Amino acid sequence: MKTHLYAYAIAFITFFTCSAVVSSPLITIPTKQLMLDMEPSIYLSDLNSFEVIELQAKTVDGNGVIWKSFALFQADEFGEIDVTKQAPIYGNYEGVDPSGLIWSMQPDELHPGALFKMEKDGFEVSVTAVRENEEIASDVIMHRLRDPNVQQIDVTEDGLVGTLFLPSSDQALPVVITINGSDGGFGKGRAQLLASHGFATFALAYFGEPGLPSRLKSIPLEYFETAFNWLAKQDGIDSTRMGIYGTSRGAELSLILGSMFPDAMKAIVAVAPSSVIHRGLSRVPLHAWTYHGRPLAPFAPISGIYQNLWMGQTFENPVTLRQNFLDGMADSMAFAKSSIPVENIKVPLLLVSGGDDMVWPAALYADQILERLKEKNSAISCEHLYYPNAGHTINIPNVPQASATYYNRKSRLWFTMGGSPKEYQHASCDSWKKIIAFFQAELTSSQ
Repeated sequence: MKTHLYAYAIAFITFFTCSAVVSSPLITIPTKQLMLDMEPSIYLSDLNSFEVIELQAKTVDGNGVIWKSFALFQADEFGEIDVTKQAPIYGNYEGVDPSGLIWSMQPDELHPGALFKMEKDGFEVSVTAVRENEEIASDVIMHRLRDPNVQQIDVTEDGLVGTLFLPSSDQALPVVITINGSDGGFGKGRAQLLASHGFATFALAYFGEPGLPSRLKSIPLEYFETAFNWLAKQDGIDSTRMGIYGTSRGAELSLILGSMFPDAMKAIVAVAPSSVIHRGLSRVPLHAWTYHGRPLAPFAPISGIYQNLWMGQTFENPVTLRQNFLDGMADSMAFAKSSIPVENIKVPLLLVSGGDDMVWPAALYADQILERLKEKNSAISCEHLYYPNAGHTINIPNVPQASATYYNRKSRLWFTMGGSPKEYQHASCDSWKKIIAFFQAELTSSQ
């Protein structure tokens, strides 16, 4: 969004550089193809000393939506700009941030609140230098989700629906199952990027795909037992070193699986977790999870959540659910009966939450998990990564994030998620590095 400040800056540029010698600038991007969790290097040279140049970034996502960002930089006395060391003087992001032009991209005006849809292998970004509305240099960066040496195998065996990503290796690899939340489908983005760090990963869908339940309701946990057994039969995989990585309802599920099948895994990551078992996603109250045809426990008493869903029909009028979950805690006895028995978990936990989560109080839930582990004298390690200004959708780094409002494709409603693009980038960048380190420590060191 280019305001009057931008117009002022351009006028200043024109005045400041009107008598300068026009040069033939050059953009240098040493690594044009890099993994998404790596920072790009962007250099400009052969500029006029101290002139101000606009850098623009542009990409088209998998839905055909155009995403753009811009930032103004001032060249040094040698006519050079180094985005890895310089902060923009104005633009879509602030501070020194090599990835700033990437994550700060916003969709065009026709798609407010759009969710960035990645192509299967990543996305290409064009970077253009502009002087006085004239393009003077350009280059491209390809951000990859998956290393070329990672094999993709679609799985439709034994009733499972998933995708296995298998790095090249002479030895059997530890495996991580990625599980999505209330949007259903796969966690392929996380799975591909994690596989590029040397893990076999299994992006496992459990609803919202052909051959699976259409909604998150009455999901049989035997399905995941089948997945564990299937992985144990696969060449190149050491299923005795298995991790689970779930987000939101998938984080709730990951903790449930850890409590019910404590010997099946070695590590659990739960992003935006829940400390309790919630109901299924239906207007008629139904259990979300079953085992041998029976519900696990009474679901948490969430106050008036479906009375709120007359909202959310437009981007301007999203549903905000956090208070409903907090109000449900008032019935402390019913809430306690729905608690996930995390004391049954035998493996290390890594919890990730945002303090501005407007979907549910994930940070409070994480604290409740820690409290229960302490009360029950659990001996496992449990770390909580807390980001006070981030919202609900902490994910992999360097992905453009339109706003704190999000469209859920299953419910066909707009929701307030909390946070901001800047805070999501900070939380995603920091937590992603720590998630990789956590899995490396817990899965690879036990060979």
